[in-house]
Amino acid sequence: MSKVLILSQASFETSTDYLCKWLGYYATPYKRLNGEDLFMINSLSELPQNDDYAVVWYRRRIHKFPNVGYSFREEHFENDRTLRDFLNTEFRALFFYILEKIDLNKWVNNPFVFNRINKLHVLQAAEDQGILIPKTEVMTSKTALVGFLATYKKLILKPLSEVIYLQGEGDMHYNMLSKVIDEKTLKYVPQQFFPSLVQQAIEKKMEIRAFYLYGRFYSMAIYSQNNKNTKTDFRNYDHQRPNRTVPYKLPQG
Repeated sequence: MSKVLILSQASFETSTDYLCKWLGYYATPYKRLNGEDLFMINSLSELPQNDDYAVVWYRRRIHKFPNVGYSFREEHFENDRTLRDFLNTEFRALFFYILEKIDLNKWVNNPFVFNRINKLHVLQAAEDQGILIPKTEVMTSKTALVGFLATYKKLILKPLSEVIYLQGEGDMHYNMLSKVIDEKTLKYVPQQFFPSLVQQAIEKKMEIRAFYLYGRFYSMAIYSQNNKNTKTDFRNYDHQRPNRTVPYKLPQG
């Protein structure tokens, strides 16, 4: 039987862990290939072969590179950064070789589009379909934020693309989260900052996350608004008082 191939990462990936459990429960053969696994191959024949898989899901690329032991005798910021960029490019070359080996019609999600999509694309697509979106801008200065606050008393600041997770000492890690900007928090904003997505903050009754898969929507309502940890960003998980989640049926268009 042809298998399911899952491309993911070795850690901090609960969604992939759950999917693998469900595939095991339904006795569906699958292979999970984490980006970290590519540091153990010694032959191209060890890479996934197109004929072996019927369905492929691209979830993640890698959490972090293993310690490959490359360094310079003397620390040099620019050289260290150049080396990291080079190693990342080398990894991408191998990873994208895998993507291109698999027939496009086997992918659950198109990996080539997935890597280019960002919040601006999604918001524009929603607006083009007549869906209401919050007032949205891209800004780089505190002065612009002040002007925006004159119209909208509360703003939310987000990255344009995906958030990142930073590794600390031991098992510690840090999440990048969306932040609310108002008159009280404006003092913490620097005069100039990297181009960032700024939106009119919307007070939510609940938040709905929807997956579109093979012509159908699968939606979940997350009651995150009543918890101070998750009110702004549900990724700021409260493991002591988890958000209630229930299936949600979207209204007919």
